[in-house]
Formats: sequence, structure tokens, C-alpha cells
Amino acid sequence: MLSRVTAFDRAFRLTFMPLVLLAFILVFSAACKGGAPGANVTESLLAEAGNHPSQDAGGIAEEIAGLEAPTDVDPGLFDALKKAFAAKVKECERFTSSAPTGDSGRVTDLEYDPASGSLSWSYVNAGDCDLSGDVGISDITPIAEHYGEAVEYNEDGKPTGDPETPEGALNHLRAWIDCDHSGEVGISDITPIAENYLAEVAKYAIITSDDPESGWNEVMYSYPPDPPFDAPPVFNIPIPTTTGAFIAVRPLDSDGKPGAVGNIVTLADFVPAHVESVSPIKGVAGTQIVFTASVVGTPPVAYEWHFGGGAEPDVSYKPAPTVFLADEGYYDASLTVTNAFGSDTFEFTLSVTKLANEDLVPVAQAWPLFGDAPLTVTLVSNGSYNLTGEIVLYEWDFESDGVYDYSAAVPVNVEHEYEGGTWRATLRITDEDGATAAAVTPEITAFADNPNWTFEKVIEYGDYGAGYLTLNIDPETGLPIITYLQDKTFKAAFKNQALMWEIDDGIKIPAFGLQVSNAVIYGDSSIYQVVKFEWESTSKLWTLRRYPDGLWNFETLLEADLETNNPRPMLALDPEGRIGLFYTDVAEAKYAVFDGVNWNYEPTGIDMEIYPWFSCFGYRGDIPWAVLGGRALTILEGREDSWSPTIVGIAPEEDEFGGNSIYCATAGEMQYVLAREGNGKRLHLYSFDGVVWRGETLEFPEIAGSSPYGLAADESNVIAITKLSKEPKETVFAHLHDGEWEFEIVAYGENLSAYYGSLLIHDNTAMFCLNDMDDDVLYLVGRSAFME
Repeated sequence: MLSRVTAFDRAFRLTFMPLVLLAFILVFSAACKGGAPGANVTESLLAEAGNHPSQDAGGIAEEIAGLEAPTDVDPGLFDALKKAFAAKVKECERFTSSAPTGDSGRVTDLEYDPASGSLSWSYVNAGDCDLSGDVGISDITPIAEHYGEAVEYNEDGKPTGDPETPEGALNHLRAWIDCDHSGEVGISDITPIAENYLAEVAKYAIITSDDPESGWNEVMYSYPPDPPFDAPPVFNIPIPTTTGAFIAVRPLDSDGKPGAVGNIVTLADFVPAHVESVSPIKGVAGTQIVFTASVVGTPPVAYEWHFGGGAEPDVSYKPAPTVFLADEGYYDASLTVTNAFGSDTFEFTLSVTKLANEDLVPVAQAWPLFGDAPLTVTLVSNGSYNLTGEIVLYEWDFESDGVYDYSAAVPVNVEHEYEGGTWRATLRITDEDGATAAAVTPEITAFADNPNWTFEKVIEYGDYGAGYLTLNIDPETGLPIITYLQDKTFKAAFKNQALMWEIDDGIKIPAFGLQVSNAVIYGDSSIYQVVKFEWESTSKLWTLRRYPDGLWNFETLLEADLETNNPRPMLALDPEGRIGLFYTDVAEAKYAVFDGVNWNYEPTGIDMEIYPWFSCFGYRGDIPWAVLGGRALTILEGREDSWSPTIVGIAPEEDEFGGNSIYCATAGEMQYVLAREGNGKRLHLYSFDGVVWRGETLEFPEIAGSSPYGLAADESNVIAITKLSKEPKETVFAHLHDGEWEFEIVAYGENLSAYYGSLLIHDNTAMFCLNDMDDDVLYLVGRSAFME
């Protein structure tokens, strides 16, 4: 911790201060635990806090005596502080181990912000001077380090100074240590440590109720960062989607025992969602328009549009959806809005008319079409024309929200600044008879992360990168598991029931010429991988297994001339839950099945001189299959102890399908292969319906090349992740649903990369692992309800 002490101050501490502290030991006293009830807290809530099993206080004084003085703190001063603290401890026979109770742990600044729909509050645990999350012996150390230093408060009792500056941060730190709010760090600040000894804040429970006297329900939890904290944490979370008329927070210790309930926020006065109007309610067939609505109600508000067949898409969950109008006619449409306090449906008739003047042709152009937000774009209309008359009015709707922001009688170039996101501007022209026609610009992208996607930090890996990642879903919990290799050590990251990431440090191995398979989860919830590397001049194939109890096992599967620079081995589960293995040695592709006890090997007869590279492996029903790259894209299938090749695609002359850029997926009886040509300018999707293989090219607009990262499929959808070599490079989500491809930008960045085997679909959620090599952070990226 920071400290600024003059020479006089230090001399004074060495002589006079220890004597003063010893005198204080004899005179100050206080209760061992607790605090007076705060305002707006009912007796029933107070009864829930406390009354937990207590612990014997014996032996604490001995621990205090053994605590060593920090660097640059006078030993005499520190010894006197320890004696003062020991004296306070002896006033109590027993100490309660629980979340902080009474005013010492009560949150008093809980607020709800309707504009953002979020709750916020500050960490409270009096006596936790070292910001470790609990109160203990070590909390006297900050008092010693800052003893006698003054604290400046404003007229509201808050510490002065900007906490983002060194001086302000130091004053805020002193204010936290100054538990008695005396204006100086001193002996009396030991009292809260003794009063609240063993008080712990492991998390906060968000509780709601329609009648606080009748009881409360815990609806979610919020966790502080890993201690020690740099500063008292401030919490900010979205309000729960299910809540009563009242909401509050209370601390919980690591055993789940509750502490004092904080101030109660009344939600009863907040407004249910209600639609006042919708615009527009009419338009021209084949044109693109943006629907908007005037909605009142406490955020967050969810939207559900239905256009009755009059638009494409016909259903949207966006606040302001952009659609193309269907054929001429009248359509029954509606908008339903919902928030935590109610819902409302607004029904309207959508009128679609024919284009009034087919000779009136608007041409909407924009430049530049992409760049960093905020992005200034020039909108150009001078290419518009009227074959049978004049154009008398040019109008621009900058956001295509139905509101025209600019108009002129001549085609003037107009500049507009766009915030982060994807936009189109609408140009509307009018002829001398009042007929109108509209067109939209090409897509304008102001670079920022796509708000539909969540980026959840899993690990910060520092100097050692994280490689060979695989993402799976735990069949027992339904939560994600990530396996990875870091600093020659296999590790696993688990999402626990509290929705926090736990890291298993795993098992260290020699790593020479390493190749690692994807991970699969076996029937007993074990995690399996296969590792191939060179060891003691011999190539070996090893099995790596993590059992549900956390035990790791690493043992030789076989020793052979495996040529570790060959493709990595691949694993997959067959319909009976057995593990299938596909790998190569010098001469032949190999296949084996693990039945829970033994690995059973079957010949493939596939000559690796003819097929030098395979890229993925899986099962369609009980049929194992693998994909080989090269000039020809080849599918291998194993039937009745024999393997046969089928060519499904031929690359253009002097090109080939990249061996490490091919991915496969299976959904029911369907098989899918995503393959990139060697030059990276085209991606091809091949599909097999049990009868014939079909191929299609994924057409990305304006790309110089692409690198696929993964492929996944279920009964209704096929999804892929790829990086487009634009500037800056884009990580793009491709979604095939009902025969149509949709593309959505996930993130931008030169040093973002995904991993083989990390893309999957689970409960209508797409998720994959994304590595940010600029910040050395691994994220789990998710997109819920991606079919919308």
C-alpha cells in the first residue's frame, strides 16, 4: 500500500506512539459483534441474519503474536497495535463466522437505474482493511502502514479526490481503513476488526418480494472480483427478469449463510411496458423500411413484431427492425412489448401498395462503407433519375428509422456520423406529380463488437498462450467445460453451479512434437483426449483422462512410428457412447474404439501416401467417417470393417482444399463439411442427405480471403465461424436456416482467433472460444436465440 511519512513523523512513531497505543489498550472497549438496525429494514429480515454456529476464540491471540511487521513499519508501533488488537479479542469468548451482520455489513446505497435497467451498490464489510473479502488478523497491517495519516472528507462525508489519480486513490484507501470515520487512521480503527472478526463476503444475493413482511426470494447472485481487491468493489448488474415490487441485496459467506439486508428499493412505482404508436403502417412493395414504435415502460423492454406475411423477415425481436415489404395487400400486424412489470400488444393493419412511378429510380450511395466508430459517411444521391419527368425533392433518412432527417430540391452530398454498429441510410425521391420512390445504401459498418454476442472472460493466460482448446457441455450440469494446454500442462475450466469459472490445473507432460486431439466426455463424465508426441526417440500415443473426482491419468496407448508432424488424432462418440479414435502413422490411417476397458483396433486400408492429410472425424449413426483434404475433397466411411473413399469436390487447377481448414459436423442423418480452397477466397459447404452429396459456395461480400474456425449443426441449423481478411479483420458468424445463409459480424481485430472443436450449438445458443492475443484473454463467446 502507498504511504507518505516525514522524518519527524517516523521519529515520533518510534518513541511516543507505542506508549500511546499501550495506554489505549486499557481504556477503549466495544461490543464483539453486530450493530444497530438500519432504516427501511424489517424485523423479519434482521432475524434472518446471525444466529449461526460460533467459533471458540482461543488461539487467536497466539496467531496475532506471530504476525510479523510489514516492511517500512516500525516494529515497536506494530507490536503495540498487535497488543491492542489482542486485548480487544479477549473481550469476547467466541466469534461468529458468517456474512457481516448489522450496520457493519449493510449495503446502504442500492440503486436502480431505469434508463439502463441495472442495479448498483458498493461492497461493505467493516474491518476488512486489506480488502481480502473477509475480516481477520491481517487487517491490522494496513492500519500500521497508514497509521496517523489524515483523511479528507467532503461535506457529504465522502472521501475527496479522484480515485483514478494517485492522490485521490490514496485518500480513498485511507478512508476505507478509517473505519470509525474519525478523519485519521488510528488505534480506534482496530475496533471494527475485533467486532466483525471472521465476517466474510463471498457473494451477494439479490432478493425480491411483493410483501417484505411475508418473506423474500433469492433470484440471482453477484460475485466480487478475486481478492485482494484494488479498491472496494462496485457492483452493477441487470435487474433480474423476474422480480417483485421490492428488491434488496444481502451478503452471503462461503457457506451460504446470509448477513444483513441492505436498503430496500421499491419497484412498485415503475411502469409496465405499453405501446402508444407504431410507424410506419404503410409502404411500397419490394422496398426496405424500418419500423419504430413509441413505447413507455421501465427498461429493459423486450420487443416481438409480427407482420402477418407482409414483410421479410416476418417476425423480429428488435426494437426497430429493418424489413423488405411483401406483395401489395393488407396484413394483420402486431407489436408486443414486455418488461418486468407487464406486457402490451398493439395491433395494426400494414398497407402495402404498388410502386407509383416505375420510371422514378433512386440510387443511394455511401462512402466509406466501413471504419472505426464514430464514422463520418458521405451520402450521395446524384445517380438517381426519372425517365418521364423531373425529381423535385431528395430526402435522406440517416438511420432508416422512418424519420427523414434531411431534404433538398437538388442532389447535394450529405455527411452523417454513425456510432458503432451496422447501418443503412434510405434515400427517398419525389417527382413533380408527388410520386415517390426509395432506396437504401449498401451496408455501412462502424466497427464495434456485435451487441447480440456475449463475451465472457474465462482466463487471462499471461506469458503462456492457451492452445488445443475444446469446448464441451457437461451432461450432468448442462454447463460448459473448456480443456486447453498451457505451459506444457493440460488444464480444464469448469462453469460451476454458481455460474463461476473454476480452473483445474491438471497434469504436466513432456511436449516434444506435440499433437493433441479434441476432447470428448465419456459416459461416466470423464474427459478424454489423445496426445501424440515424441519421447525418448520414440513416437507415442497417450490417453489423457480426467475423472469426475478431479483425478488426472496419463498413460501410453501405443508406441509406433507415428510421425508427430502428421495430422492430430481425432475423437468422436458413437451412438452407444463409445469413443472412436482416428489417427495416422507413417503408412496408414488407423481407427480404434474404446469400450470402457480396452481400445479395439480395426484396419482401414487407407494408404497415407495417397491420402496424406485428414482434417476431421465423426459418426453418422453407427458409421464412422473422416474427411481428407488436397486437390480432391474426399470422404472416408467405415462399413463392415472396410473403409471406402468418395470424392465430393475438386479444387480449381493449381489449388487445393486446405488440410487444416476443413471442418465436419453431423446432425441426425445429415453430414456437413466446410472446406476452404487454398487461396482462401472461397468457402464451400458440402452436405449429404443419405443419398447424394451436394455443394454450395458461401458468398461473403467484399473479402480478400477467409479462414474457417468451426462448423456445427443440429436438426434445424448449420452454423460456422470464420475470419474475413478485411481491414480490420472480422470474425463472422454464418447461419444456415431454412435454406438461407445469414452473416453476422461478431468482433473485429487482427489478433482474434477461434479454435478447432470449440464451436457448438446448445439449447438454441451458439458458443465458441475466442482468443484475444492482444490482451492475452480467452473468452467464451455466446449468441442466444440465433434463429431470430
